[in-house]
Amino acid sequence: DARFSFYDRGPYRPGIPKPDSLLGYPVGEQNTQYAEQQRTLLAIADAAKDRVRVEEFTTSYERRTMRLYIVSSPENIARLDAIRRDLDRIADPRRGTPAEIDALAARVPAVVWISGSVHGDESPGFETCIQLLYQLAASEEPATLAALRNTIVIINPSSNPDGHERFTVWYNSVSVAAADPRATEHNEPWSIYGRYNHYRFDMNRDLIASTQREVQGIMRMMLKWHPMVAADLHGHVATYFFPPAARPVNANIVGDPAKWLDLFGRANAAAFDRHGWMYYSRDVFDLYYPGYYDTWPSLNGAIGMTFETDGGGHRGVLWKRPDGTLLSLRDGIAKHFVASLATIEATSAHAEERVRDYLAFRRRAVSDG
Repeated sequence: DARFSFYDRGPYRPGIPKPDSLLGYPVGEQNTQYAEQQRTLLAIADAAKDRVRVEEFTTSYERRTMRLYIVSSPENIARLDAIRRDLDRIADPRRGTPAEIDALAARVPAVVWISGSVHGDESPGFETCIQLLYQLAASEEPATLAALRNTIVIINPSSNPDGHERFTVWYNSVSVAAADPRATEHNEPWSIYGRYNHYRFDMNRDLIASTQREVQGIMRMMLKWHPMVAADLHGHVATYFFPPAARPVNANIVGDPAKWLDLFGRANAAAFDRHGWMYYSRDVFDLYYPGYYDTWPSLNGAIGMTFETDGGGHRGVLWKRPDGTLLSLRDGIAKHFVASLATIEATSAHAEERVRDYLAFRRRAVSDG
């Protein structure tokens, strides 16, 4: 969608470098390699220390450092360590009287976790995290500032650095932006297959067993930061998917997840309607298997969600649909970007309620043994 701009939600602070200037090309023009993504994210974070904290948490099997980018208002970042201690106490409500824990829940921001591209060749999520960090770190838009006051946004920009690198290096080496689905750039060799990590393991199946070091690191960070909303950015489907999820929903996801999934679904639908974008929900993506990056956080009290975009990945920089219309990598990134911001803003608008429901989930876990 050539009419879409990543920079129309400003004004932006002049001291924060734009991704375009750091990468040397607009996001979506080509697939970005991991080192360039991290260099860009670190430069944005370094220029916006009042809003962003960076936390290294593990390395991939091919020794790529993995980092979280924790974003909030300057007031929240200044007391981030104290907030995290409060989150620990809310997550284990045995660590205080009910009145004390209720008081903590009334003052902490809601924690939103956004993960990019656990399947490394589902590339738009990886690229989206670059633009998302810039928007949150640099924008002075009232809606963005309000969202930051009520939330802590944790961006995990790449859940699978090794698989993404394998795919990106191959794709960039053959790409001529050919839209024909029969072109070489749309036929990823089995030996590349960036969906998987170094050991060719699908890490979006591993949270129940946690055999892979990337998964182990991400799970440790989720247990440290206690996300209350968790969105996992995937691809690729015919038109964009967001919740409500399909049945079955795991019976151990207690409380009222349907209420929240409907709330986030309607917020995303409203955002997509403003752009005239197609989307669907339910259908095939459920919340049952504990090894998924949406179900496992849900079993810990979050509202876990899978977002599936259409452009990019094996469809490349440009792809011709059966009806002859064109779909781009940039389209896929734009939709993940809009969905991520809509999710953050919806959380912000219901932050106090989301924290209370998270606390109720954790209390029930204790009472149920």
